[in-house]
Amino acid sequence: MKIEFTKAEIEVMKKAGITFDVTKKLDNDTVLEIDDLVSEYLIYEGIDEDETVNAEGKICEQILEKLSEE
Repeated sequence: MKIEFTKAEIEVMKKAGITFDVTKKLDNDTVLEIDDLVSEYLIYEGIDEDETVNAEGKICEQILEKLSEE
């Protein structure tokens, strides 16, 4: 499957540890890996101390929503 990610989403995915090209066709295993890494990044970097979702967390949520639509 091919998912159209924004530049901001790709940057967050790189920060989350994704080293492969997400602009190409993705198989199910790759989608699951993205989901795992972005979910973990959301937990550790996307939620502030007062438990509100910050800007990067919102981008993580957008990525996860795109992954769930496929």
